[in-house]
Amino acid sequence: MSHIRTIESLNRAGRDLLETGSGDSPHGLQSRLEQLNESWEFVRCETERRQLELENRLSQVQDVTMEIQDLLQWLENTDLRLSSCKTMWGMPDSATERLSAHLELCNEMESKLHTYTDVKNAVHRMLESSDVVRGSSTEHSLSILEQKWASVYNKVQDRKAKLTEGLGLAKEFHSSVQDLLTRMSRCEESIGLLPAPSFVLDTVCTQLQDHRTLVNEVNSYCEKKTTVENTGCRLTELSRKEDCDVIHNLVMTVQDRYKKLQQRTSERGRMLEEVKKNARQFNESWRLLVDWMTEVETTLDTHKEIAVTHEEI
Repeated sequence: MSHIRTIESLNRAGRDLLETGSGDSPHGLQSRLEQLNESWEFVRCETERRQLELENRLSQVQDVTMEIQDLLQWLENTDLRLSSCKTMWGMPDSATERLSAHLELCNEMESKLHTYTDVKNAVHRMLESSDVVRGSSTEHSLSILEQKWASVYNKVQDRKAKLTEGLGLAKEFHSSVQDLLTRMSRCEESIGLLPAPSFVLDTVCTQLQDHRTLVNEVNSYCEKKTTVENTGCRLTELSRKEDCDVIHNLVMTVQDRYKKLQQRTSERGRMLEEVKKNARQFNESWRLLVDWMTEVETTLDTHKEIAVTHEEI
């Protein structure tokens, strides 16, 4: 546009020549002036169009670059949050709270996904249309963004999977503890309501059969107790000290209740065996005595009548 003064000067000079009638061919001069002005107008319009187009593309590149920087900044902050906060498990309430907080971050990242996709598509279109040259800072920034997004996204999903696993373990542990304690309490109550060992041999034998069923039930709690212990051990690996103390106390409660239940079961078993032994000895002694008395009664029946004379007696 620096030639505008030259164009204006040529137009003034041409008009002066036409007005004074100077020049060999006024019509030829007029035609040349018109051609000059038409060419100038074309160049001016094309230059303005090109400038507008370049300004628009520059604005687009600047907008995309700004969006890339905003996304990178958010990803850096998110990565820092994930690195500074360890995955923690615990009891169901605290585990649920941690998972809910992390799910908010997952939702936030999902909301950023639309912007991330738009930025990638915009840069790819620019590269395809040669608005952005290959190897430019914009393409390099996009490459960094893609790597950072993949890294942070994987960390977010890994944390989500870990927290979900922890919540499942916490619920399983809490449910197993409550169920096992309830079962053992009912078993203890049923033992307390059992009748005393009977000294009738058939009855005490029946009681022993029932007791073996009870022993099998108590032994079945051992496997559930081991599951509780293993689950509790896994939970404490990634739990706060406060939660670890609660988990440890619950495991100790289960172990103590199981130990007491085993002791009561063993005591009743020994008592039943002792009573059975005594009842069997009694039955054996009673049978021997009855057999002897039967034998004596038979012998007495075979004796002659008692004599009445001194010599016979």
